[in-house]
Amino acid sequence: MRIGIIGTGRIGSTLARILVAADHQVVLANARGPQSLAALLAELGPAASAAHPAEAAARAEVLVLMLPFDSVQGLLPPDAVRDTVLVDATNAFSGPGAPRDLGGRGSSELVAEWYPGTRIVKSLNT
Repeated sequence: MRIGIIGTGRIGSTLARILVAADHQVVLANARGPQSLAALLAELGPAASAAHPAEAAARAEVLVLMLPFDSVQGLLPPDAVRDTVLVDATNAFSGPGAPRDLGGRGSSELVAEWYPGTRIVKSLNT
C-alpha cells in the first residue's frame, strides 16, 4: 500500500520507518520541501519518496496528517483528498498541554469539514 505522511518530525519519521519495514511504500512531505528529506530517504531506501504535500496526497492510498493542527486547514485543495482515507493524528492545543477551545467540536470534525468526502480516522495522537 502507498501511504502518504505529511509531517516528518519524530513521530512521522518513526511511522515511516515502521511502514517501510512492513513492506509499504511511503510518500513523505513536510513544510520545508522534498529536498529537506534526503537523509531520511537514504535511511528508508527505495520504498520511500518525497513530495510536496498536495503531490503526496495525490499519490497516496491512505494519507496521514502528522503536523500541527493549525497547519491543516488550507494545506491541501479539498478535492485532493476526496475519497481518501485520512488519518488525523493532529492535536488541537492552545499551549503546552492545554486543549484548544473548539466550541464544543472535536478537532476531527473540523478536519472533516475542511476536507469533505474523506474518510477520517482519528489515530496515532494519544
